[in-house]
Amino acid sequence: MDIQAISEAAQHLMQLRKSHRKAELGHIYYHGQRVGNLAVRLHRELLRQERGCQAGGIDIPQEDTTQEDILRVAGWFHDVGKGIEPHPVYGAVLAREALAGYAAPEELDAICELIHFHAARRRPEEENAANAAADNAWPRWREDFSDGIQILQDADLLDHFGTAGIAHSFFSASFSERRPAEQIAHFFETAVPLHEKSMERLNYSVSKAIMQERVAFEENFFRRFRTEAQGEVWTAP
Repeated sequence: MDIQAISEAAQHLMQLRKSHRKAELGHIYYHGQRVGNLAVRLHRELLRQERGCQAGGIDIPQEDTTQEDILRVAGWFHDVGKGIEPHPVYGAVLAREALAGYAAPEELDAICELIHFHAARRRPEEENAANAAADNAWPRWREDFSDGIQILQDADLLDHFGTAGIAHSFFSASFSERRPAEQIAHFFETAVPLHEKSMERLNYSVSKAIMQERVAFEENFFRRFRTEAQGEVWTAP
């Protein structure tokens, strides 16, 4: 797999694209870069746990290096279809065209499978309805997903929280012309309930630990913001 050429293709295709009008310029590209890196990080942590290694004390065999490249590239391109819904399905088609010649056929198949299913995180009853509408295009539930799909799902979801979540909150506030007090209220009304729902959709305990830390950081930031926006001095709990 020609990682350098693929990296350049990702930048060329997505560096000026937004996922939606409230996002920053190039969001699809930068979000994809973070998701690809985080997917590799999750893969290594899961390998470490599986093999009972100490943190950082793991050698990556060749087959796992190939899997990491597949995860990284799928992360880079997972939202390439944004704006054409269902974007995971169209994204897999677009990625196959963009990556032709840069990866072996079996690698390309694996990358496109991850992209195709990266957003299939529904609860069973929600998924059943989607299956009927999509002619049974989705696996039945998460037991049918490969580790690669589940890792990419978690990496994608996690990147919406923490510092990236705060940045998006302010891009959205600027677009909607919300004042600071309004944005603080908006966060506690919308983002906090989303935290619990998103936690339930994560596949791995390591992902949930990362989510807990990011959510705590976000909520602490907005509590401090609320205090300092009133001209008061924040005291850390």
